[in-house]
Amino acid sequence: MIDEYAKIAPYYERILGKRLYSIRKNIRTFIHYQGHRRIIDMCCGTGRQLEMLKEPGMDLYGVDISLAMIDEAAQHEITFINKNALDVDLPAESFDAVILSFSLHEKNDYDRNILLDTSWKLVRPKGHLIISDYCRVPTTWQGFLWGRILIPLLERLAGREHHRNYSSWMSGGALEKHIEPIAARKNIISQHFNGTISVCSIQKEPYAEKVFRAVKLIQQS
Repeated sequence: MIDEYAKIAPYYERILGKRLYSIRKNIRTFIHYQGHRRIIDMCCGTGRQLEMLKEPGMDLYGVDISLAMIDEAAQHEITFINKNALDVDLPAESFDAVILSFSLHEKNDYDRNILLDTSWKLVRPKGHLIISDYCRVPTTWQGFLWGRILIPLLERLAGREHHRNYSSWMSGGALEKHIEPIAARKNIISQHFNGTISVCSIQKEPYAEKVFRAVKLIQQS
């Protein structure tokens, strides 16, 4: 299987690391504030988010299909799984927090739903699914600049299929719409790039689980 990230992996953090730092920092702050200890980052890339979470007592896991990206990560005190996140076979409800950072918009609709479903099942009751991704474009000139010009250009540079999936994500209602089935306990942690990117948490409680399952049944009928 061809590793699509093999060429960019050595340069990924140099290009995007500083721009992603505030997002990663806010995720770290939220996780530490909640007291979560067992964390998994789905589609973890270079593992920088997990590195920022390292401290005594943390049990950290990262999953990514790209071995080149994982090779860029510091391996100490983190368990990395080189596998497609869609095929992860881990015990249900076994993590305090599951992170999906910019991993939903790049998938097609089918794979996106599987990834979201798989990630949600891994969250323990009272735990959190943490998502950072593109949200609906704000009606401000700054939002227009980022959401209609700069971000689409960046996504186009990532390749034809990547841009097609991004376009589907945005036209389908972006982050707000795609997490509706489990959004009963959604909270916005932070917003970035003039409101075009949101970091949100969704707590897993019995009510949210019932909503999620009910919507799934409706979609399958």
